[in-house]
Amino acid sequence: MFFGFINGNHSPEYVVNDFYLVWNHLVPGGIVAFHDYGYDLPKVTETIDKLIQKHRKDIEKIIINPVVHVIFIKKSGCKIS
Repeated sequence: MFFGFINGNHSPEYVVNDFYLVWNHLVPGGIVAFHDYGYDLPKVTETIDKLIQKHRKDIEKIIINPVVHVIFIKKSGCKIS
């Protein structure tokens, strides 16, 4: 999977579950996006921030669009040594 957009149940346990449903199937360089980030559901933002910290070594880039309340998290691509 190259892209997954999540806008589901806003309970922290569902946010975590939805993240892993997408993250575990993303190809390197793939992107997961969450709606309602940094808006009126602080538990959503807090939970996503915790997931980012937990997986920071596997994250290549983060883009936040505050106008539409979406965060894009890009999974690290293949590393060539």
